[in-house]
Amino acid sequence: MLRIRKEQLEAFTVVRIAAFKSRLVQCVVRGEPTPIGSASPEYVKRVVECSVPLDEAYRLASERHTARFMVILFRHLAGKIELVSAEEPQKILRNPYLTPAEKLDRFEEWAKRRGVWQW
Repeated sequence: MLRIRKEQLEAFTVVRIAAFKSRLVQCVVRGEPTPIGSASPEYVKRVVECSVPLDEAYRLASERHTARFMVILFRHLAGKIELVSAEEPQKILRNPYLTPAEKLDRFEEWAKRRGVWQW
């Protein structure tokens, strides 16, 4: 019987997360699925590095949800991750009674109202 140790699983996880971050940066920089802004690749990479660990805190269940969070962040908030630490978005994103999709819908509504889209 084949056994996989915890350390081996952790190594796979590290590689998977690194690959996801790389894909996410490329998508944001290329403006997929729609143009997001003119942020430099270096800036996008820094924001992704700060943001991806938040998916666990916000209980975003999949890469799709994390990617949507990033699209909202760049499309409506100019990639300013510090704006997410405000009281209202924290209440939305940390609400244990909302599904990830509901959190992101409400977060996007808040971000549209906040409207900082400037480069």
